[in-house]
Amino acid sequence: MSIPSVVVAEAVRGSAKDAKVNRVITSVGEVTTTDKGAGRVAGALLRAARPTSTIDALVVASAIGLGGAVDLSGDPGTSSR
Repeated sequence: MSIPSVVVAEAVRGSAKDAKVNRVITSVGEVTTTDKGAGRVAGALLRAARPTSTIDALVVASAIGLGGAVDLSGDPGTSSR
């Protein structure tokens, strides 16, 4: 299991409020970077589905590249877009 680096960027702000997120990151243990292939998949997703967030498209593209995902988002609408 891994967390895309764009998710870390969206979730942390460098303050004490990051403690819960930092525990999740530590327990997962791996943060992956976005490569050219994931960027291209994300671009295709943006064209096809017209989502409003490039970050969301990159997260989905990363999940596709890893063979699936579990959505731990605090945004209940994220996985339905």
